[in-house]
Amino acid sequence: MAVTKAAYRTRGVRLLMEAADRETRVRGTALRDQGLMVDGLLEAGHSLWTIREVIALPMPDPITTSRSAVIAGRLRRLAGMPRPCPR
Repeated sequence: MAVTKAAYRTRGVRLLMEAADRETRVRGTALRDQGLMVDGLLEAGHSLWTIREVIALPMPDPITTSRSAVIAGRLRRLAGMPRPCPR
């Protein structure tokens, strides 16, 4: 399956690009996949602020996996948390 440029223009991808610094920025298909996860979190009612904070947390030291895997794990944990109350 080819990755189209449209797949990189979602709200989730933009949030990932803005929240991560140069070292933690995700690229390629991981960016697309994690962008879709962020889109789902936003649809579920998680705030931009919460997602941005989760992405921007400092990386563990030492990193035993890829930076992309660390961010993916953080997003999965956030998705597993109870849905936020509507305001």
